[in-house]
Amino acid sequence: MTTILDSFGNPAALPPRVSASIRGWSPGGYNAAAWSPDRARITNAATDSSRDITPFTRGQIDRIARYLCKNNGMIKGLKLDFVKYVIGPGIFPYADSGDEGWDEAADEWFMDWADICDISGRMSFWDMQRARESNRFESGDVFTILTQKPSGYPQLKLVRPHNVRSDGEDGYNDGIKVDRHGATQRIKFLQPDGTYRTLPARSVDHSMMMEAGDEVRQVSALHAAIEHCQDSAEILGFEKLAIKDHSRVSRIIKKDYNGYEDEDDGSDVEAQLDAVAAGSPRDMSSVPYERVVGGEIIRLNVGEDMSSFASDRPGTAFAGFLELLGREVTASTGWRYEFSWNPTGIPGTAIRQILDSISRTALLRQTCEIRSTHRLRNYAIANAIERGELDAHPNWYRADYIPGAPDPSIDKGRDGKLEMAQVEAGLLSRKEFHGRRGKSWRRVEAQILKETERTNAAGLDPDGTIVAVDNTDAKTKVDAYGIGVRAGVITPQEDDENYHRDLLGLPASSDAVKSSWKDDGGARRPVTIQAGEDLEAEGEPAE
Repeated sequence: MTTILDSFGNPAALPPRVSASIRGWSPGGYNAAAWSPDRARITNAATDSSRDITPFTRGQIDRIARYLCKNNGMIKGLKLDFVKYVIGPGIFPYADSGDEGWDEAADEWFMDWADICDISGRMSFWDMQRARESNRFESGDVFTILTQKPSGYPQLKLVRPHNVRSDGEDGYNDGIKVDRHGATQRIKFLQPDGTYRTLPARSVDHSMMMEAGDEVRQVSALHAAIEHCQDSAEILGFEKLAIKDHSRVSRIIKKDYNGYEDEDDGSDVEAQLDAVAAGSPRDMSSVPYERVVGGEIIRLNVGEDMSSFASDRPGTAFAGFLELLGREVTASTGWRYEFSWNPTGIPGTAIRQILDSISRTALLRQTCEIRSTHRLRNYAIANAIERGELDAHPNWYRADYIPGAPDPSIDKGRDGKLEMAQVEAGLLSRKEFHGRRGKSWRRVEAQILKETERTNAAGLDPDGTIVAVDNTDAKTKVDAYGIGVRAGVITPQEDDENYHRDLLGLPASSDAVKSSWKDDGGARRPVTIQAGEDLEAEGEPAE
C-alpha cells in the first residue's frame, strides 16, 4: 500500500491534520485564530503603522510601484485616471470672509500668485496639485516646502518622497521626527549634494491618505496588489514572447525514426538519432522541392510528414486570467476595473453604481488635497496681508474649495441639464457651477454682465444679430395706450413718446419735438378731453 505524504514528507494522517473547525476547538472560540499546516503561516504581528512601514518596506514598494507606472500601460492609465478625476484642472479656493469686496480682492491676488507660486518656475499651483496626487498614488505621500524669495514673496517647493529619509540612528522615523503624541516636529530632507537639511513641521506640508490613523509615512496605493501588478506584466511579457516564437514557424515536419530506412542504405539513421539525443531542436537537413507554375511541390523523404503549424497562444482562458488580476489591482485602490480598463457589456444600472463608487473614491482623495490646498493658500494669503498687498480681515482664513474635476458620467448632456436646473432652482450656486469647470465665477459673471450691457445698448441678440421688432406686440401696446388716453385715464407726457419710439424702433425725438413738449409743459391733454373752465364756457349762453 502506497503511503501518501504531505508537503513536509510526513504521512498525511487525518487526525493530527484536521482543521480547527472539524476538531471543535480554536483559541478563544475563533476558528480564524487556529493554526493549520494546510495554510501558510502568517508571521507579522499586530503593531503600530510606524513599525509596519519601515524605511526598507516603503522603499521597496515605492521602487516597484514607480517601475510599474513607467512600464505598465494599465497601471500608468490607472494613475492618470486618479489625477483626472480627483484633481482635473484643479481644486479652486474662493475666499469666504463675509466681506464681498475683500473676498474679490483676495481671490484676484491668489489667482495671480497661483501662476508663479513654484520656486522652480516650472509649475503653477494647479500643476502642483496634480503632481501631489500623482505622488500620493505612486509613492504614498509627498512634501511641499513653504518658502519665499529674498524679497519675502511666498513660494512653494515640491519634494518627492524618496528625498525625505534618515541618515542613521538619529531619532527620526524614515526622515520624520515626532513627539510622544505622534505629532510631527521636524522633517529631514536629502539635498542634491548628499547632505541633509532639517526643517520644522510648520514649514512643510506633508500630504498622504491616512488609513489607520497612526501612520508617520505612507506607501503606494498599489501596495495591496503590487504582486498582481508585477505578475500580470510578466505573464503578458512571456505570452508575447511565445506568440513571437510561434509566429516564426509556418510548417513542421514530423519524422518517424522507427523503421526508417534511407533510400540508399539507411546509413544516416544512426547520425539522425544521435543528433536528436544530443539535444538538436529538429532535423536540420534540407527539404528538396520543385517549382512549378502556380506553387511549389515539396518532396519529402520516407517517414516524413509535413503539416501547417497553428499556434494556440494565448489560450482561451488567458484574457479572463488577466482580467482577474486587473480587478484585484483596481479594487485595492478603490477604483473600478470596468471604468478604467474594460467597460464593454456593462448594463446601465450597473454602470451607474460603478460611477457612483468612483465618485466616492475621488471625493475621499479630494479631501486630502483640500487639506493641503487650505494650508498652502492660507500661507500665501497671510504673507500678502503681512506685506500690505491685502488688507487685514478677521476671517481671512475662511474659504470654499470647489473641485474642478468632472464627475464620471456616461451622459454629459443629461448631467449638464440637471446642473442648470439646480442653478435655476437655487440648489446649486453659480460659484460652484463655474468652479466645477475650472473657471472663476466672478470673472465669468463679470464677462456675462459686460456682454449683456453691450447687447442691450446695441439692440442685438447675444449672437450679434439685430433684434427684430415684434410689430404685433407693439401694435397691441400702442392701441391700449391710445384707448387709455381717450378714456381720460392717461395723460400723455414726453416720457411716453420716448418709450413708444423705442418700442417701435423709431429714431429719437428731434430738437423741434422736444421744444414742442417744452412749450406744452411736458404734458398734453387729448382732443376729446377738455379742462373744467372750457366746459363751463361751453355751458354759458352766447351773447
